[in-house]
Amino acid sequence: MAVDNDVLSITGTQQFSRWNTDAPLGTAVVVTFSFNSAPAAYDTTARPGFSAFSDAQKDGIRQALGVWAAASGISFIEVPEAVGGQIRFNMYDMSGVLNSVGQQASGYGYYPGYQFINVGGTPTYFPAYNNIGGDVFLNANYYAGNDAIMAPGHRGYSVTLHEIGHALGFKHPFEGSPTIDPAHDNSSYTVMSYNRPDTTVSLGTVDVAASQYYYGTSDISHSYNAATQTVTFMGSGVGEWILGTELNDVIYGGGGDDHLRGEVGNDVLAGGVGNDILTGGAGNDLFVFNPGDGSDTITDFVAGAHTDDRIDLTAFHTTLAHALGQAAQVGADTVLSFASGETLTLQNVTKATLDRDDFVGVVNKAVNDFNGDARSDMLLINNAAHTVYQWQMNGTQLSANLLVGTINGAAGWNYIGNADFNGDGKADMLFINSSTHGIAEWQMDGNTILASPQIGTYNAASGWSYTGTGDFNGDGKSDLLFQNATTHGVAIWQIDGTQVTAAPQIGIVAAGWAYTGTGDFNGDGKTDLLFSNAATHGVAIWQMNGTQVTDGGQIGTVNAAAGWHFTSTGDFNGDGKTDLLFLNDTTHGVAIWQMDGNRITDSPQIGVINAAAGWHFQDTGDFNGDGKTDLLFLNDTTHGVATWQMNGTQVTDGGQIGTVNAAAGWHFDAVRDVSGDGKSDLVFENSNTHGVASWVMDGTQVAANAQFVTYDAANWHLYI
Repeated sequence: MAVDNDVLSITGTQQFSRWNTDAPLGTAVVVTFSFNSAPAAYDTTARPGFSAFSDAQKDGIRQALGVWAAASGISFIEVPEAVGGQIRFNMYDMSGVLNSVGQQASGYGYYPGYQFINVGGTPTYFPAYNNIGGDVFLNANYYAGNDAIMAPGHRGYSVTLHEIGHALGFKHPFEGSPTIDPAHDNSSYTVMSYNRPDTTVSLGTVDVAASQYYYGTSDISHSYNAATQTVTFMGSGVGEWILGTELNDVIYGGGGDDHLRGEVGNDVLAGGVGNDILTGGAGNDLFVFNPGDGSDTITDFVAGAHTDDRIDLTAFHTTLAHALGQAAQVGADTVLSFASGETLTLQNVTKATLDRDDFVGVVNKAVNDFNGDARSDMLLINNAAHTVYQWQMNGTQLSANLLVGTINGAAGWNYIGNADFNGDGKADMLFINSSTHGIAEWQMDGNTILASPQIGTYNAASGWSYTGTGDFNGDGKSDLLFQNATTHGVAIWQIDGTQVTAAPQIGIVAAGWAYTGTGDFNGDGKTDLLFSNAATHGVAIWQMNGTQVTDGGQIGTVNAAAGWHFTSTGDFNGDGKTDLLFLNDTTHGVAIWQMDGNRITDSPQIGVINAAAGWHFQDTGDFNGDGKTDLLFLNDTTHGVATWQMNGTQVTDGGQIGTVNAAAGWHFDAVRDVSGDGKSDLVFENSNTHGVASWVMDGTQVAANAQFVTYDAANWHLYI
């Protein structure tokens, strides 16, 4: 559709100087503004007689901005001078500065700045922020101290309307190409004309048409929080472009296939339903992706440890290993796929560079990971001095042997385990005092103790004892579980860093029942409790929502008469829901109960262990990193090591992977991820030499194996 020549007379034909230059013409935009009391730091031009605007003058300028805003999809937000807007209003002595017709200037404005990059030989344009582009200057000789002349109906107001036009990207209609019909070169058509009376208070017809051509007809829904300097945008149910500001933006796309651009600032972008394209721009950005969000693409994600962008997958209740296990390298891009068909494409990102640091809301399955690199670390504690050292791991390499601190063993404190109590993806250390029954934490950042408070005391005299940890409210922070041996009560301490936010008793275990373990049986990201009955062989689950038991029913009965017993838990089909593993003492069969909350969806026998040849079940782990729990077996006779790779109730591979040199004193110790690749590895220890070694796993292949250290077992205790 042809554009009217009069409109082009103020837009020009090179239409890059606009605040939405990275979006199609007609895209609504929010523009910030501020008032300078001194020249901006980036302004290197001499500004003699610089003057601040009075409150009355500022109000006149706000009214002029409102006139432009009412005409199109432009919205304006005022920000403090210290923050600095996209348009900054200034006033100084312009003596000798001439306007376009050689007369003393009353003011002038800069067009919006823009930048471009070449992508495949095609320039891509985007706005430039925090520079002189868009700034407006008025002549202090005319306006300083003269509030009346800046009020609507007076020359200063007319000049302000005109200069704001420049700040939005509009030129003089009589300059450049094309020019306006001379008969239209007046304020009835455009305030960008020099032929306008001082009493001009409204836009001309060309101004309205041009501003709608550039910025559309309707505002984008948004709100502004002045306290946090955050702009929140709410998309509609149709596909649209939503552009952020230079502030911190929160952008929700809503429905439709949207284009969201954060521009500058630390932004949050959530596409919502539809196939959306997200661009964070400069700053530390968070991209939120949820079930049902379709197929989204992030165009500028920067991957790798200690980078600043993040992807929030909290709603999927997934793990890092599972997320990466479902990711594929497609050309230059990484595509993450999810169970219901959602995909998230990271343009120009190599899958191998993705790290725990790139995600929010994915569970870090690496046990004892004190520095958050998704690799299991180890602790060495001195038996006498109680000094703690940390072994930071990198596959078969001990990358660092670091002093952590000293436990006050003389006062009764003992290390009992670790968990992530503040949700930063780094394991913290937990201590109990055997005398006072106090509980304390060391909040860890690598080998640095950030805080080491006692967080509470449990009532051991009344029968209470510490049982374990779990994230019972799904906030990404581990909580503490307690049981009462006398009353059979169960209690939870909800933890937020070093604070106990709630500590209620949540229920009483019925007679005959006993706590057996934990898991997330309904996949809601909240740890549930598992119970078994020694007499009836029943199995029950308490589904948890913080300190509330939302469902506490029996889910089934184990056929103990036939030799079956509960053994362990795991997510064998990778659906984010914990399943149950059973072994048969008579037939040596292996069975799985696949769980969906309190419902058993499938319960087949999946195989038989060759116990006659010396094999026994040892442990679980995800050895190929596909997000599905596999089984580990050891042979008491040959000292062989084998895995069953699982896909739900199917054993997809069941081979021996190696042999432990038991004759030389080596024995299996633990399943850990020492390489940080999301695949479980094996750790071994030598009973004679006290060497420690690892097998780095890649499915059924031992990718690397080596002894990496020897320690003094007589004086030190190793916690793997």
